[in-house]
Amino acid sequence: MPLSQRTERWILGACLAVWLAGYALPARADIGELYVYSPILDGAGIAEIEYRGARTFDSDPAKDNAQSQKLSFGYGITDWWFVEAYGEFARDPGPGNSTHFDGTEWESVFQLTEPGEYWANLGLIAEYERVANRKTDSDELEFGPLLEHDFGPTTMDLNLVLTRQLGPVISEPGVSIAYRWETRWRLFPQFQPAIEAFGNFGPISHFSPGEQQQLFGPGAAGKFHLGFLPGDLQYDIGYLFGLTPSSPAGTVKIILEYEFPL
Repeated sequence: MPLSQRTERWILGACLAVWLAGYALPARADIGELYVYSPILDGAGIAEIEYRGARTFDSDPAKDNAQSQKLSFGYGITDWWFVEAYGEFARDPGPGNSTHFDGTEWESVFQLTEPGEYWANLGLIAEYERVANRKTDSDELEFGPLLEHDFGPTTMDLNLVLTRQLGPVISEPGVSIAYRWETRWRLFPQFQPAIEAFGNFGPISHFSPGEQQQLFGPGAAGKFHLGFLPGDLQYDIGYLFGLTPSSPAGTVKIILEYEFPL
């Protein structure tokens, strides 16, 4: 008997979880990951061109003017599976540094439930990052659940991510969990104010969120229909305040997405 689409989704997600659980290592702070994923996908045949940019501000030169920029192309393989490939550029904090190519990233997002089917919509994300310089850095494998629930006119999304570092440079052994959270008020399709938070809990064996990067602040998102082109233009902007000594005092982010049928 052939498996249903839902069964295939859950089997794939379970296999990824089991594989990563045996290898998960701590996540590093990355201002390039200031994005909260929804478990609800737009469907098969939808393509996406995306830009992500972020910059830090701090009186300490060791945390000031770090920059991250990503360019990507994504495509909906099925109604429940979306894939995306990124090229990453970065600038290390401090004076005198320049922007350099930082690596490539491949990403899959899986929608596991139908919208409104359960109390919360559920999905999974899996990412693999190949760094440009493996002599000083390591590749990363990330995996975790995506949760979404509507409270009246607001939508809350929570992403929990496990990370495994692959390569000669391992910052710390053990399993670590990072989080991405957003609560968004659906005021208009073109303008939806939000509150966001990003950070790490640290290794599961000894949680230490006070020693990790923690960011919190306001944002806004929206979608516009383009009359002269097929598809939609989406934006996601925000300013995040650092809550711990290891966090930059402020971080600004901007994300632009153009989605269109292909």
